[in-house]
Amino acid sequence: MTELKKLRSDSRRADAEQLARRLIEIYDTKAIVSPVEIEVLAGVRDPHELKLTEVFLGQFEIIDQRHIPPQDWEQASRIAKRVLRYDRDVSRRDRKRRRQANPKTELRQLGDCLITAIANRLHYEPITDDKGMKRQAGRAALG
Repeated sequence: MTELKKLRSDSRRADAEQLARRLIEIYDTKAIVSPVEIEVLAGVRDPHELKLTEVFLGQFEIIDQRHIPPQDWEQASRIAKRVLRYDRDVSRRDRKRRRQANPKTELRQLGDCLITAIANRLHYEPITDDKGMKRQAGRAALG
């Protein structure tokens, strides 16, 4: 939701609505999940921005209906636990990347893990510019 940065201190409700409608048209979906709503709201820094953000978010449909069952939390935990094995534990034949002396898995974020888990359950593919989240979504397919 980096698009929200396009709204300025002199933006109006209509600007927020128009921005949301444009994104809905570009991506051909109104779907978001409740952790996205919370992450967007957590980035708000002043009362005017809060009003515009609420108008913006009001254009979308929260597809999980703000209900996150235990299975989503369990899946998010599985996603968070996926880390790279050290090269010495992977045979040369099975390596999918160049050898590194001490590979490290990128940090995972609670919100990203939960968003991926909910999207998977509801058969949606997250639309994001967040490279870490895309990596997590790829790992989620591993079961």
